[in-house]
Amino acid sequence: MKLLNKFESCYYEAITKMFCQPSMSYEEAKKFIEDNIDVKIDFEVLDSLLSKKDKLIFSYDIDKKLFSPIVKKDVPVILNNIEIDALKNLVYMDIAEGFLKQSTLDKIKEVLKEREAEWSVYNIKYKRQYSDGDKNNMESINLKIEIILYAIRKKCAIKCDNYTRNNNLYKDQIIFPLKIEYSLINDKYRLYCFKKEPDENKYIKMNISRIQNLEILEDKTREKDENFIKLNEKNTKTVKLYVDPEKHVLERCFRLFSYYNREAVYDRENNRYILIIDYDVFDESDVIKNILSLGSRVVVESPHEIRKVILERVKKAISNYEKLCD
Repeated sequence: MKLLNKFESCYYEAITKMFCQPSMSYEEAKKFIEDNIDVKIDFEVLDSLLSKKDKLIFSYDIDKKLFSPIVKKDVPVILNNIEIDALKNLVYMDIAEGFLKQSTLDKIKEVLKEREAEWSVYNIKYKRQYSDGDKNNMESINLKIEIILYAIRKKCAIKCDNYTRNNNLYKDQIIFPLKIEYSLINDKYRLYCFKKEPDENKYIKMNISRIQNLEILEDKTREKDENFIKLNEKNTKTVKLYVDPEKHVLERCFRLFSYYNREAVYDRENNRYILIIDYDVFDESDVIKNILSLGSRVVVESPHEIRKVILERVKKAISNYEKLCD
């Protein structure tokens, strides 16, 4: 059944989450599914899922008018060997403590204690990497990342002190953290954020190692800050893609663009998905790179500027190969 195939079904996560939910009315189930999928709901799929006659996934109580999952248990997460090895490597990396609770790390280590990974991140040699980077101070970095991640999830502000490269100190800076980036060459964790200033509001990047005295400001949120909303609208761009529905391309698209706000609609007449992605102007090079990585399975419908950049890069690649074949 494709609906329960996690690699082919956009509804897999929503359905498996419903297995552990109480009985629901049709409207409650519809809303739950809509909240847990990245595409606009297909009502033919919904009618199949919530059929009052066919008890494929959910049964229907006529008297109570409620749908109940036939399977009442968690669906296990199934990993392949590469993913298992990656997970074992991850939990022993210093940075893991900044992103996962110690109790979670201990559980994973216990489950995988008998597993002998075929490869290790410590076997990877980094050429020309900065020798005095963040890996020498991961205990402090992890504590800061934990606070920053909390603020990102809650969409709230942080007050902090920040030292510049010239060691100038800026005290009591008010920032909205947006995402954490890592530079492999520089071995630096950086915070991409919105900075509030009396005379100017702007997006900046800060080295996490230079941020001190972080304080969560839960009463200040992005949704309530007019300056953030205005600047965000000004710097937000949209790209519209036509996506081939075959060979897991849609799922790969969602993974590649998982950080961005996105909406997908199935175009039944042309048998394709229309994927609309909102992104920050500073992320445009990454968006283009990800689109190119999807090859001929994805076509840029708009804007024209992005389509032109993609076309020029494809032409250059063709030209390079033609020279080799001459």
